[in-house]
Amino acid sequence: MAEIPSALLATLNEGALAPFLGAGVSMLPPTSLPSATALAEDLVAKGYGDAGDDFEEVAEKCWARGGWQMFVRALGAERWRARAPNVCHEVLAELCAEGLVRIVLTTNWDTAMESALNRRGVPFARIARPEDLNVANDLAVQVMKLH
Repeated sequence: MAEIPSALLATLNEGALAPFLGAGVSMLPPTSLPSATALAEDLVAKGYGDAGDDFEEVAEKCWARGGWQMFVRALGAERWRARAPNVCHEVLAELCAEGLVRIVLTTNWDTAMESALNRRGVPFARIARPEDLNVANDLAVQVMKLH
């Protein structure tokens, strides 16, 4: 097993580590969400974009045609937003429960991280808009949705 660098351990022990979660973390089972590429291909097949569009291009076309509401309908968000957290979410939630992580940065639309925190009874504030910063509690873990 590889040794964890001492600087990383010190940062973690100081509560100064801010993990960044991208789409890959939610691809593991049981969360099992598609990659951005697979999602873009699915949306293009359903007529929400053009052949060769990446996820960002499909999203922009949806927003141009019908705002965020069309984008949510296109995604079928009800099918994937509340997927079960996987081992990555659970380990990170445990680090939060122990007070070692106070901020989680994520570009993910799913709520698996929030579910993992709820399972452990860890108070958190979801920060998805600038005005959410006004209600963020200093005692809570901050889950910053960067999308």
